[in-house]
Amino acid sequence: MPIFSKKRPCPDRNRDGTIELGEDCFDEYLLQNSKVVLMFYSPTCRHSLAMEPLYAGLRSEMGAQIQFCKVSTTNAQLTKKYNVRGTPTFFFVREGAVISSVSGEARMEALKAEAVKLLAEGSR
Repeated sequence: MPIFSKKRPCPDRNRDGTIELGEDCFDEYLLQNSKVVLMFYSPTCRHSLAMEPLYAGLRSEMGAQIQFCKVSTTNAQLTKKYNVRGTPTFFFVREGAVISSVSGEARMEALKAEAVKLLAEGSR
């Protein structure tokens, strides 16, 4: 029996349909996809867990137009790069640049409004 487990591929699709990003594919993925919503989360945070169904619902509704990704805060380098202070934190990214963010437990309407702005700004 091997001591080390096999490394997960990056990007990796989660059971809820979102993409899990790590350091080794993060920048490349953002450059290849023009509209991305990132959810920085902690696997043990009750607020992150509470937002999972809302995030999955938004992905189901808008996933044809926007890529929905997750980044675990156990990924210290990306968490520091994006100055994530609490979880969950959502970043709305167009062509590799953050255009807005939402922190904490947000209402579905707030997340959807930012996603609609992401689409509108990307169509200009």
